[in-house]
Amino acid sequence: MVYRMTALCFFSALVVGCASTKGNEGVKSLQEYVEKNGFTAFTPPRDADGIGTVISFDKKNQETIVSSRQKCLPASDVPSLDPNKQSVALLSGEYEISNNNELELGISRVLSKNILGSPLDLSGAIGRNGIRKIEVQFIEPFRDRIERIDAKDYIRKLADDDSCLEEFKRDTNYLIHTVLGAKGMKYSFIGESGKKIAITADIADVVKLDESYASKLDGKLGFEIEGNILIGYRIWDVKGVPGAFGGDFLFRSIPRDEVKELEKILK
Repeated sequence: MVYRMTALCFFSALVVGCASTKGNEGVKSLQEYVEKNGFTAFTPPRDADGIGTVISFDKKNQETIVSSRQKCLPASDVPSLDPNKQSVALLSGEYEISNNNELELGISRVLSKNILGSPLDLSGAIGRNGIRKIEVQFIEPFRDRIERIDAKDYIRKLADDDSCLEEFKRDTNYLIHTVLGAKGMKYSFIGESGKKIAITADIADVVKLDESYASKLDGKLGFEIEGNILIGYRIWDVKGVPGAFGGDFLFRSIPRDEVKELEKILK
């Protein structure tokens, strides 16, 4: 993975084209956006194993990977959405983080651990060093998916004894067909006055920012971490149609509410 971390001065929206709305005009949190658009948040967030991955649910309420996209649904046969059509404009606003925003905090922990080697402690920073809240903004948010017809045509060609076919049809397994993600996150700290405050050594220390990066950020109004992160997903239940000529398959989209019920059963 190619990644980098750079300081931001957060110029005005007129200069850099940043979104000026907070929370996407009424969307109170990322969790609300995810739910309203029919996605289930990844638990925990991840940087890979998205579309084309076969998953099941374990007793810890987490998505367990049964087979990867490369193994059972290769992109060469079942392609992703055209990159020019993956942009998600509605996810490009700024989100305010508090200690109750578990999804945003979880995504930040996973992304920073993957990229920096250790997780940021954003929740520990709120209320200290003059920080009233933290704002985050997603870098190049995207939605990617595979087409049902492509997946069905590929699965039809699998031999009866193919292990992937067996996993596709297993009652406890599901196929991820759509994901919501981003190419990184931007962070800024908001003081009691409601304005962004400069990063100091104390702030860098309280969020557990690596010293080698922190030294470059002193006095800046924010920073960004670039790296792939997946936020939410949608799934199909794949079933063989008994007696169908040529081995036909039924792909049923599982509504988010039903996914949550699946999770409850396993608790």
